[in-house]
Amino acid sequence: MYWLLDPQKQKEIRTTIKEIGELIMSAEVNPWACCKNAYIFSGRKSSDIASRVIIYFKKISQTKGIHLYDPFMGSGIIVYEAIRNKCKITAGDIDNYSWYLVDLFLKPLDKKKIITLFKELEDKIKQKIMDLYSTVCCEEQNYIDKLYFDPNPIEFYNPMSHPYMSNGKNIIMAYKCPKCENGRKRFSEIDKKKIDSVNLNSGYRFPSHNLIINARINITPGKTDHYDCFFTKRNQYALCLLQEAILELEKSSERDFLQMALVTALHLMKITDYKAKSQDLYHIPDKCCVERNVWLCFADRFNKVMKFKFDDEGLGGVLKSDFTKPNIYNLSYNDTPVVDGSVDLIFSEPPYSELVPYLERNQLFRDWLYFWTGDEIWKFSNYMKQKEVIITDSPERNNKRGWKQYYSSLDEIFDHFSKKIKVHGYCVLFFRAGKKRWMEIINKIKLSARKAGFEPIHRIAYAKADPSMRYLWSSNWSITSDSLIFFLKLDETERYYYEGDVWLDKVIYKTLQNRIKEKKELKFLEAVSIILNEANSQGLKTLYLNAELIHLLIKRYFDILPNQTLLPKIDITIFEDFRKETIQNRILDWTPRIVEDLLKEKEAFNYNDYIYNLSLYLDNGDKDAIESLNEDKGFIVSVLKNYVDETNKGFVKKKIVLPVKAKNKIDLHTLSGKEFEVLVKEVLIKEGYKDVVITGRPSDKGVDIEAKINGSKVIVQCKNWRHNVGSTPIQRLHSYQMARDKDKAICITTSDFTQDGKIEAEKTRVEIIDGKQIRGMIERWFAGKYY
Repeated sequence: MYWLLDPQKQKEIRTTIKEIGELIMSAEVNPWACCKNAYIFSGRKSSDIASRVIIYFKKISQTKGIHLYDPFMGSGIIVYEAIRNKCKITAGDIDNYSWYLVDLFLKPLDKKKIITLFKELEDKIKQKIMDLYSTVCCEEQNYIDKLYFDPNPIEFYNPMSHPYMSNGKNIIMAYKCPKCENGRKRFSEIDKKKIDSVNLNSGYRFPSHNLIINARINITPGKTDHYDCFFTKRNQYALCLLQEAILELEKSSERDFLQMALVTALHLMKITDYKAKSQDLYHIPDKCCVERNVWLCFADRFNKVMKFKFDDEGLGGVLKSDFTKPNIYNLSYNDTPVVDGSVDLIFSEPPYSELVPYLERNQLFRDWLYFWTGDEIWKFSNYMKQKEVIITDSPERNNKRGWKQYYSSLDEIFDHFSKKIKVHGYCVLFFRAGKKRWMEIINKIKLSARKAGFEPIHRIAYAKADPSMRYLWSSNWSITSDSLIFFLKLDETERYYYEGDVWLDKVIYKTLQNRIKEKKELKFLEAVSIILNEANSQGLKTLYLNAELIHLLIKRYFDILPNQTLLPKIDITIFEDFRKETIQNRILDWTPRIVEDLLKEKEAFNYNDYIYNLSLYLDNGDKDAIESLNEDKGFIVSVLKNYVDETNKGFVKKKIVLPVKAKNKIDLHTLSGKEFEVLVKEVLIKEGYKDVVITGRPSDKGVDIEAKINGSKVIVQCKNWRHNVGSTPIQRLHSYQMARDKDKAICITTSDFTQDGKIEAEKTRVEIIDGKQIRGMIERWFAGKYY
């Protein structure tokens, strides 16, 4: 995980992820209610999370401001929060309808004029529409708000009962009856005559064209593939009256706002299930459906979009007087005009394959606008069909079927991102994938990112209501409903290299490592020749035609001795050979350091703090880690409690009760890793070792100390553990000994060795010194000081 960066940069990244993770863990995860009520889709992005991400990256920026880029703008949440926080943003969306909504909400509109136009519309058409829904209760005139019925076969008098009906009363009236004081009534002959009279009306035109078929969103041949099938005859007529009245108003942006209010209410005016909250626009159940009053739906939606546009809790609180409208485009991501290398933060929600095909889904709204205005902008154009990133089963879009083309699109997306963002800039993506292929998709996203020069560095899950679960789910790339994925753009010396899906780093490392095993020695120029031959045989032109890249990658994975001999760098953990170490051993390895870091920051910490910090050190790409942190909480806590005590304040530094004979002595387990290495160094010097040097290797992946004794070159690894040391550290140490041509290897622990560890030590001839032995050696030279 970004191991090629210098240690200081790695530390900065961990700090960034830790700090922004803590911000997000306490964020409001629900969508912006005011915005959600104004849109035709629910919108899963949390404005609070979006704002916190933007504020954080603005804060750590070394420039006065940051340039954000959102190429899949959708509902515009990220755009709005960028404006709120006074950041430059470029955004776009290929969907003309999504773009239309955001663009219109951002326009400077005259609120008084909108209200005047609405009143004009109300005076002109409201009563005529309401009369279409007139009813009678207790001989008193009233109007239908909602009518529950069964559409197949049609049944108004005795529709299937459901929780929203009361004693068979399937009409909810607009007003309570003044006599019976009831707001509900049964469907009657009067209501049937009203419906029949509406059906006799003719002369109005309503869209009836065929839709693009997609069975996944219930647009099916012969049943739900024509526009008018989704609306009752009464609602068709009422919609036509309302739409024609809007078009007769003075043409202006304010009229467009009324038009938008109507279109965003269409999904409420169609035949839908009785719960009325379904996002499945094209599903018409055979039973338990509802017809709504068109005018009441429109008026309610008008109030909601007005509230979002003008109130302080909506955009009114965002679009202040100094607001400058951002650059937003109705274009595909790869056509949106952004200067290469100008972006500080890419923040978006790309289209994930197992979710809704939005361009096909929005036919209900886009087609309405095209039918009534005739404006070509509302066509589902060939450009949109070609450019959308999606998998669809629509027979009309054969070029968008299958995973191969979708994964190719992911490669193109990250390649585009790579061009636009600055080196060491962050790409933050909202992620939500279907359950069936989530692991495959997320791994392909990571691969596409790496191929383009990004490194996936963390994932923060925020869908869980329980903060503890948010921390746990964030720590292991496990599936959850909603999360953020963070990528870092690397420079050319830090990134991994690919040709297609072939990982060139691994080709070079494995090829040369195998040759070293065969020949025992390999010179640099010979290694270059071997790689050129291998690249030629595999058809890897990226390598074959780029000697500089070959040199870079050889030096990345091998040390070159003065005599030009290559030695593998033993602390490489990115390849499978060096990832056989279990997640449990990695937890054992890192826990002392994590505890030490946490207790430097504060007196006590909680389990969430520990888990989250642990996740910053573990290799997030390891599939073993994905489930283990959820399944092995008992093991994790047992390791943790070797170093801390649990109190009502949280985990605190462990108080060790030493035996009487150890009174006033320093417990070795209270020493930091570095302090223990220094002590071992002093002991080795006392024991007669020469040229004793602490190597200072990062991550404790190789050795801690190098020394000489009697002409022999010795390497030492120090494990200040409370858990017993297994076979893996012994294997690593032996591999290092062989690769560096050392004469002797020693593993020292303050605990003990497992039986497997002892067997491995005997097999590899690695000398092992357990806790009892090292304490004896320390006592010999530092009597009475340590225990």
